Amino acid sequence: MNNLGIYTIIKKRYEEAEKYYLKVLDLDSKNSETLNSLGNLYKNQGRYEEAEMEYKKIRVGRQCSCDKLFRSFCMKIWEERKKQKKKI
Repeated sequence: MNNLGIYTIIKKRYEEAEKYYLKVLDLDSKNSETLNSLGNLYKNQGRYEEAEMEYKKIRVGRQCSCDKLFRSFCMKIWEERKKQKKKI
């Protein structure tokens, strides 16, 4: 189903992609690939708080390489928020 989410994003069917990702997470709530994909979907839609929540879920119970990944995602979100504020 994760691949269906990716496919629907390519087709710009974002609501459908979100549904597929959430179905995967119903089956495996710690699926880091899906959490990352869902976080990216939210980030690209400007849903930064939701994206951050998904990225944080990846971090739980992971090694320090994930901490670096988490910091990278947080920086991306921070940069997007900064760009949005400049537009206003």
